[in-house]
Amino acid sequence: MDIKILKLTNGDEIITTLSAVKDNSVVTAHHPLKIHTYPRMSKQGVEESMALSRWVALSENGSCEIIKNNIVAVSTASFGIGKFYDYCVLKMKQGKSAHLASQEPTDEQLQRIEDELQEELFDEYDDEYPSKTIH
Repeated sequence: MDIKILKLTNGDEIITTLSAVKDNSVVTAHHPLKIHTYPRMSKQGVEESMALSRWVALSENGSCEIIKNNIVAVSTASFGIGKFYDYCVLKMKQGKSAHLASQEPTDEQLQRIEDELQEELFDEYDDEYPSKTIH
């Protein structure tokens, strides 16, 4: 399933996977996580950081129905954000850390995600523009 980012009428932004609708008025969100962004100082200056937290904390099966009228916008998550979402959902399912949603990934995890993203982008670039050497 594609990972989507939803902007809701109450201002929340959530990242989730969506399944087929039961009727025309609702969509089912699986493992929805709320996106929190905040400024952070780094060596390069102010950067925007992100954290994910459970959007529906006490759900028994990790899914909920959202009324379509409450959705303002829908977009497909970028590759890197999608990987981070998958990582958080996996760790939450495993129950290794109740505080995972408020923790940032390690530098090694971020580097691995960045390497995978670059590899995917290079593969797409190579497919679109085959190398031609002219002497």
